[in-house]
Amino acid sequence: MSSQNIEVSLEKLFKHYQSELNTGIPCYVEKYDDDACTVEVTVPFSDYFEQDGAEPLNLDWGVIPDVPVQFPGSGKFSITWPLERGDVGWLKFSQRSLDEWFASDGNTLVTPTLQTMHAEGDCIFEPVSSFPQGRIKAKRDKQHAWIQFDGTIKMKAGRVEIGETDSPEALAKASKTDGNDNKLWQSVTEVRAIFGLPPPGVMDSAACSKAFGG
Repeated sequence: MSSQNIEVSLEKLFKHYQSELNTGIPCYVEKYDDDACTVEVTVPFSDYFEQDGAEPLNLDWGVIPDVPVQFPGSGKFSITWPLERGDVGWLKFSQRSLDEWFASDGNTLVTPTLQTMHAEGDCIFEPVSSFPQGRIKAKRDKQHAWIQFDGTIKMKAGRVEIGETDSPEALAKASKTDGNDNKLWQSVTEVRAIFGLPPPGVMDSAACSKAFGG
């Protein structure tokens, strides 16, 4: 075999192994299991394979089930949100099988039973909002950090502080935004009317005291 033929064969072999090595690739959500925190995703790519003496093959990735979702967080801190069909994300493939590691506490040494590397079954899903260009991007500007959601944002913590701790005015103050405050506002207005008193001034929402641990 000539050196040129050897080079061609080695190049084909390298390309073959390169095509089998999964690292990371975009995808979108088909289904989201909130209890298990996993998604079923579709990879919108078709791979092209040349064949000796035959027509090239176009193979779709298709659907990958039971992919764990990686929300931002660490230790006692986490940020989660509901995922919907069509949400775009990024698949990251592990160098080793993750079965035993997922069943552990994350710190215990594990020896994978399956000797797979970069396999489709060993990936995690990371939701993203910055691409592709054909989708609406998250709001952002050069001066502010944004948290954007069309639904309700809930926070659970022993204490939440907004703004500087020595600020003379709480930045969490709002006017008549709390449902309970609105009911109280209406009741106070009705009672004052009975006694011929003018309506009360603008009340601060309970959001202020709640935000500062009151």
